Amino acid sequence: MRLSRYKVITAILCVGFMFTLSKFILFSKLPGNSDSVPNTVKKIKVATMNLYNTNKLWKERFRIIAELIIKHQIDIVGIQEVRTITEEQNRNQMEELMQHLPKYKHIYEPVMNVADPNQNGATVEEGLAIISKHPISNIRTLHQRSTTKNWNNRLCYNAVITKDGTDIDFYVTHQAIDPVDQCTKMKQILEFMNERKDMKQIILGDFNTYYDFPYPMDVLSMNTPQFRTNMFQNKNCEQECQKKKFDECVKAITPISNDLPLTDIWQQLHPLDNGHTFTNYKDQDMSRPDRILYRGGLIADDALVTGDEPLPSDNTVYVSDHRMVVGSFSINE
Repeated sequence: MRLSRYKVITAILCVGFMFTLSKFILFSKLPGNSDSVPNTVKKIKVATMNLYNTNKLWKERFRIIAELIIKHQIDIVGIQEVRTITEEQNRNQMEELMQHLPKYKHIYEPVMNVADPNQNGATVEEGLAIISKHPISNIRTLHQRSTTKNWNNRLCYNAVITKDGTDIDFYVTHQAIDPVDQCTKMKQILEFMNERKDMKQIILGDFNTYYDFPYPMDVLSMNTPQFRTNMFQNKNCEQECQKKKFDECVKAITPISNDLPLTDIWQQLHPLDNGHTFTNYKDQDMSRPDRILYRGGLIADDALVTGDEPLPSDNTVYVSDHRMVVGSFSINE
């Protein structure tokens, strides 16, 4: 008698548990229940790389650059200092790099002509490129004429990259080193980006910004009132020099309006780390000209600097004089 009562109680408990479990499963599958099945968070990983053009064992260097892109599973790469090779019927260096990246596609835009000492001083073409695992569309170029007599014209190269149905408005640039010229060009770039500022935007590249005068980057990363009051002492530039440059920079960008500043991913995630990207050869003061900035529906997950190891075949040669900067983002839909 005791055994049958025990069985009855056990059966009742089992039925009650199964009923409760079935209600939970049914409820969890109802439409609109955001806690039912965790959504897969979309991710995007980008990088900037200055190829160091035709210098020092460039074909071997390009193979290792491609290996870094694959190793870090990068979706989009902004490339600077791509040149043509005269002895190879003006073959573009991107053709060599892309041989090692069969799962990627690329676009290229010439920027200027330069005399290349590695090609007997021949005048060759140099440009920018965008490498992507994903579809590329809506390509635009911003041609930037030099505001001084000492520097070449520059370019900001833009395309929309679509990953898993999400559009990323992607920009790459390579700026000259004149600080006031940089201020003018940053204003031009900001206005160029503002034409699509409702999109998820990333701009990266070699900005040639140095510790003696970092303010051109503030044009992108600060709103106007912040920029006008952003005067800092800098050990690499005496106060008089600093003020002269700053005043000229403010004059160059006026009028300007930046109601949606961009964020420098390295400064955001590593505020106490200088993140040096130049130069691997340590023949100049270390600096951080290579940067990634973003805005609009992106969440910064990680940022790293890589590419500071010498080549296996020659420990005096590096993958580039610049290091690669990699940024990882979650996409906020």
